[in-house]
Amino acid sequence: MPVTTASAKLLEPVLQLAQHYRLDTAQLLDAASLSQADFTKPGARFPAARYPLVLQTLAEATHNPHITLALGEATQPRMLGSTGFLMSTAATLGKAYQTLIDYLPLLIEGAALQLEHSVDGTLLTLELNETEQQPIEYLLACLINWPRWLTGHQIPVRLVQLAFPAPDDRQTYQRFFAAEVQFDAPRNQLLLASDYLALSCLDANAEMHQLHREFADSLLSSTAQQSALIAQTRNLVRRQLAEGGGSVRREQIAASVGLSLRTLQRKLGTLGTSFQDIYDQTRREVCLQLIQRGRLSFGEIAFQLGFSNQSAFQKAFKRWMGLAPSQYRQQIQPDLIVDAPRLATAPPPPT
Repeated sequence: MPVTTASAKLLEPVLQLAQHYRLDTAQLLDAASLSQADFTKPGARFPAARYPLVLQTLAEATHNPHITLALGEATQPRMLGSTGFLMSTAATLGKAYQTLIDYLPLLIEGAALQLEHSVDGTLLTLELNETEQQPIEYLLACLINWPRWLTGHQIPVRLVQLAFPAPDDRQTYQRFFAAEVQFDAPRNQLLLASDYLALSCLDANAEMHQLHREFADSLLSSTAQQSALIAQTRNLVRRQLAEGGGSVRREQIAASVGLSLRTLQRKLGTLGTSFQDIYDQTRREVCLQLIQRGRLSFGEIAFQLGFSNQSAFQKAFKRWMGLAPSQYRQQIQPDLIVDAPRLATAPPPPT
């Protein structure tokens, strides 16, 4: 069975924080099964199963069991290589999160991030192969910290759900997240106000974003990371849907990842999914985003998503969400923040 790996870029903020505490960085690299020479090689990776040990070693050396929260607060997106540059150059915060969803396997295989709009806001759900507490704490801390670096705003969190038992010092989490924190939850999730996803990124640049995307795609294509194939396929489906015309060209997507359609289907099957599953899930995500923006009619959305008619779209939506799209739209406030002022603190949501 192939070993899942993580990018050595994940160690950059760890080593920087260790140097701040004047710790022996060689000990942390050893926990990752890396030498200094290995670490400095371009594209260096290490076994993902070693990452919890790296964070545990850091916590013990600093005598701070919650050092991963501070680490997440200190991690800027650009520290994490191509994925971080992709996020930084995205047009909006929502698109930056979507980029992270698509290219998270470049950072750590076996990790999955999902963004879903609900009546209460936008849910970010994090799943890891490794169930240790500290990597989850770190990545969730990054998710609430990165809007500050990306948009200049500190975005408030409405609710945090953690899948591990409540600790004795649960107030530490409530102070850090500045929100209600629920433990023993089914999944690790953050609930954000959907309005803030429309905030512009400070370094938004369409041309640079495309260049970084092409480089990231080449990394996904050239590595043996099978789990990255799902993210790449999902991104290509989303890109074709965004181009309009209502059709997704499967053979073209397969060619974009350097495979025949039959081989792509087979490889996705070994990962426990299929092209149709990815297509359906991505189409649902795009649909909710389009309704959230409130700019297109249902007929236009149905066309963009490739439905034969609006009736077929209505039936599919009711299967996805359990209610009609018109009912869903009534419950969701469209994003109204377009060119919000860049403040040090979060702007109030629109009334």
